[in-house]
Amino acid sequence: MSLYGSLAATGRGHLTDRAILEALAPNPTEILWEVDTVLSYHPNGMKFEALSPQGAPLERWSVYSVGGGALREEGAHYETPEVYPLANLQEAVNWSTQEGRPMWELVLKYEGREILDFLAVVWQQMQTTMKNGLSSEEVLPGGLRLSRRARGASPAPALSLLMRWQWPRKTHPEAPS
Repeated sequence: MSLYGSLAATGRGHLTDRAILEALAPNPTEILWEVDTVLSYHPNGMKFEALSPQGAPLERWSVYSVGGGALREEGAHYETPEVYPLANLQEAVNWSTQEGRPMWELVLKYEGREILDFLAVVWQQMQTTMKNGLSSEEVLPGGLRLSRRARGASPAPALSLLMRWQWPRKTHPEAPS
């Protein structure tokens, strides 16, 4: 299989190769990193090619990683449901400021109460990940052997940023229990 463009450039650091090898196991898989080739549909392109035992091509599939875990085939039409009437994060921040309400209320307004359990899990994982990242002495995944830059840093700025979202306290009537 071949990875192209941005996906090839960042794939090792994001462990894309490991994910692909695990997904295709136990089939033998060779990954080609085509960093300088960008496919026309999207910068995160992948091409899979299945070969016969003799090495003859049996089937080919091109697909693009378009974000959020979604894969798209070139030329295919995909409906994306619109959940929020806001176009970007800046509009959400503006809503929060103008309404004097925390950002999580915007999520609750458009997603419904069923999102709260999921958000509680995400919030817990974010805190755990930050704690682990700030206390880790190891190097980042990938072949560059880069040390973690956050090691020894104070978590205060990052926690302050997260708290701007004002996650619901249990005293709030909409807060998860």
